Amino acid sequence: MKTEKRRLRRTFSPLTVATSMICHTGSSSPFTQVYDAETQSYEPDRGGTSSGVGSPCMVRPIIELNADDGSMVNARGNQFLANMKWYVNGVDITTIQAWTDCYAIRNTNDSLKGTLTVYKNIPVGERCELTFEGVINDPRTNLNIPVTAGPIVLRTTDKSKDQWSLSICVDPALEYDPIRDQLHLYHYMVAHGQIVHTDAAEEAADDDTSYRQAIPIEVRRGTTLQNSGYTLELYRVNASTGALTQISTSDLNEVISMSLTQLNIDLRLIEKEEYVLIAKHGTTEVARQSFGMKRHNGDYQLTPVNAAGVAPSDVNRIDVLQGRYEGNVLDHPACAIKILWKTQAVGSNTVNTQNEGETTEYNLGQAGLGLDYTTAEIDQWVESEVKGKHLIAKESASDGGKVYCDENNVPFIFN
Repeated sequence: MKTEKRRLRRTFSPLTVATSMICHTGSSSPFTQVYDAETQSYEPDRGGTSSGVGSPCMVRPIIELNADDGSMVNARGNQFLANMKWYVNGVDITTIQAWTDCYAIRNTNDSLKGTLTVYKNIPVGERCELTFEGVINDPRTNLNIPVTAGPIVLRTTDKSKDQWSLSICVDPALEYDPIRDQLHLYHYMVAHGQIVHTDAAEEAADDDTSYRQAIPIEVRRGTTLQNSGYTLELYRVNASTGALTQISTSDLNEVISMSLTQLNIDLRLIEKEEYVLIAKHGTTEVARQSFGMKRHNGDYQLTPVNAAGVAPSDVNRIDVLQGRYEGNVLDHPACAIKILWKTQAVGSNTVNTQNEGETTEYNLGQAGLGLDYTTAEIDQWVESEVKGKHLIAKESASDGGKVYCDENNVPFIFN
């Protein structure tokens, strides 16, 4: 008896890594401190050393992993980090004497691994740019992949006792990527009957890619954080003239709501805008903050799956697209990308639009494919573009300006 053994080994698609960096939500200290020269104190006071009892700043790298074959989809990869290093202005933090005993790096194998906790007060005028480097150990292949995140900047402003200040706790040049928006994708899948809505699933999809942008607002008088005694006004900046137009939160626009401590904006209704937020004490302006928001449209690829020829018995053509975006698979590209299927019979000058969406089915004869060699070829392709900003569904002013709403009186929007 002769026996032949063959060892089979599973292969995996290469791992793609996306990184970002945030001020951890559990942190009691933002990136920017305020220094009161009169009392020689910091607000918040980070404690000075890792043994102190102050309010440390916690900076967390976010590592997202993906693979084309589905073996690792949207997995948070912090737990796989190794060889973690933090740098201050390009210098390894472990080699900087001024930072000795003023930081800690989390080494627990969980979603917060790699978090830098800062116990150091930053002197006025000093700029500390933080960057992160590490290695991800791919648990499927045991290969090491270098990762980087950042930079973010720690700084301190000098405010006198009675001087007001206004700041927002997000990047003042915020970018929204509709293709990466997990909440928008969730609503798309619910609307098309692919999944069933649950509050828990919607909450899970409402992450840092979401079109729902909550912007925390901090107003201080000297070093003291305020939550009353002032009003806020939001203005849109005219890109051509620089003129300011006040935005009323009661009008139909991108502003969902605004309080004294938070601004909520629907980023789907924005292409590119510049804003000014003004704080007033009584009728007097005491502080202002400029910020901008725009869409980010990265590189995507759409590839038809059905590359086979046409058999003599074929009547209809059926095809579906595979999508990729910045190295990751797009499960539902039509959520954010307008896709038109086109055909043109060889020898004909007529281009036909068959349909819109991720799939197509059309009659070959009606598309111009004939029965002999002179008319037996047809070109098929797709034309696509990222969908623009959403618009509120309403009639023109000349037709009465009626706004179309759902049963809860929430306006419909479309793109």
